[in-house]
Amino acid sequence: MHISHCVSSKRETVPKPANIRDSVPARPVDSRKEERTVEPLSYGYEMTCTVPLDVAMPGSRFQKLSSDFSQLTFMPMYVSAVCSPALFFVQVYGSSTADLLDDLMDDMDILYSDPEVSQQYSIPLSFLVPGFPCAAPYGIGTQSWHRTLLLRLLRTSAGDDASMERQACLYFVDYGDTCNVNVSSLRLLRLSFMELPAQAIPAQLSYLHPLGEQWSPEARDYLLKLTCERVLMALVVGHTEGSMGNKGPVKEQGVKLSICLSDTTGKDDVHINDELVKQGFAMQSRDAEEDLDPAHPYVMYLCKDDSVKTPAFKAEPSCIVDGGCETPTQVSKPKMEAEPGEITEPVLLNLERLLT
Repeated sequence: MHISHCVSSKRETVPKPANIRDSVPARPVDSRKEERTVEPLSYGYEMTCTVPLDVAMPGSRFQKLSSDFSQLTFMPMYVSAVCSPALFFVQVYGSSTADLLDDLMDDMDILYSDPEVSQQYSIPLSFLVPGFPCAAPYGIGTQSWHRTLLLRLLRTSAGDDASMERQACLYFVDYGDTCNVNVSSLRLLRLSFMELPAQAIPAQLSYLHPLGEQWSPEARDYLLKLTCERVLMALVVGHTEGSMGNKGPVKEQGVKLSICLSDTTGKDDVHINDELVKQGFAMQSRDAEEDLDPAHPYVMYLCKDDSVKTPAFKAEPSCIVDGGCETPTQVSKPKMEAEPGEITEPVLLNLERLLT
């Protein structure tokens, strides 16, 4: 499944003031070390790894950002990744959410961009198990660091160049997309960097159904065009109602937000749900809600609250697989200059018609 993503302010091409890095010294690494004896993935003998005390271990979990919003609530949001109108990811725009994420990623950039300090956070191979939280750079040659979950290691084929680095498929918990990254680039994640809940929330456009059996790439691309590089107003219609089933450690109702999106930054408001219908990409339907796949990393590896304790680590069988992640299409997102305005009436009239 191809995922395209919009890039929040931390994935933008707009440079920061030249002195912002110079004025903030790199944070010192805790000089205390702890030796942890763990079982390797496939070496057949015990090994002792020395890692900092302040890092997440295999089995640590990110918390989900609460999406328990009241029905018919208006909220400003970014769209951070798009799979289809039935599955995309949003970030809540505000001082306690997206703004805190920007501050956190600044701190991560400062820590991991210092070569000497970053080396102390190298990951032992035995930690590379599915669901392991780690820090990773996004893109090629970038110094922008992100919070991620390891999904799998990618197997090198017989025809590959011997000098090619092994890669890992990662899920970016604050954006909702996946990407392949060189294993040597991964770093242990400080526990303090896990305190902010994962910011990406899965969502779908309310009461829309594809014209065919599934959503077309053109529908996805059009939604991406309408939502990228701007703050949108979201009307929360509710949550998906299906059960998540028995797979995975998380069992809950209504994982995805069901929303109507409007772009209120221009002279005329653009109601995105309506636009997909007008342009022939969708039709209105009251039975279009679908829950998230139970195998999705948002369901498998994120916990609903801090009641999930970090279990003792026991290495799992090798997670090396043949398949990889699809490389998402990058879309640059500049700084927001226009703030969202009040949503106008047509979307409310359409919603009232669908609900009656």
